[in-house]
Amino acid sequence: IKPQNILLDTKFNAKVSDFGMSKLLNNDMTQVITAVRGTPGYLAPEWLHYSIATKKCDVYSFGMVLLELVSGRKNFDPSAAEPQLRYFPTWAMLKALEDRYMDLVDKRLGDKSVDTEGVVRMTKVAFWCIQDNPNQRPSMSVALKMLAGEWDV
Repeated sequence: IKPQNILLDTKFNAKVSDFGMSKLLNNDMTQVITAVRGTPGYLAPEWLHYSIATKKCDVYSFGMVLLELVSGRKNFDPSAAEPQLRYFPTWAMLKALEDRYMDLVDKRLGDKSVDTEGVVRMTKVAFWCIQDNPNQRPSMSVALKMLAGEWDV
């Protein structure tokens, strides 16, 4: 999952146009080994290093997309002026640890009203989704329930 694969219908409902690694797995499978393919910056560590695809690989990619939605920035930018900004999730985590979630919000929004609680919720869910250990990532259904406010983050 990456932003380029998320399309909007006529009512602005999101539609995923490419199902990433999930299309390789049957419902009864927990993992599959295959050649690495995907977009750098969205690949889960276990997929990148060991060529093991699980359902949690798409959860990882989803978390990266959430961070991009909050910030308006790509998660990896080798041309960033400051070294700490090259890998956005690391910089974002430092801001979150300082409870400075609003520093992550896309500056192009200007003075527009921004839902602070929504930013915090989305960022926390994103961080949970991009943990290195796939066993610590939520399922997609849990991530969606947290985003919807049905479950606490």
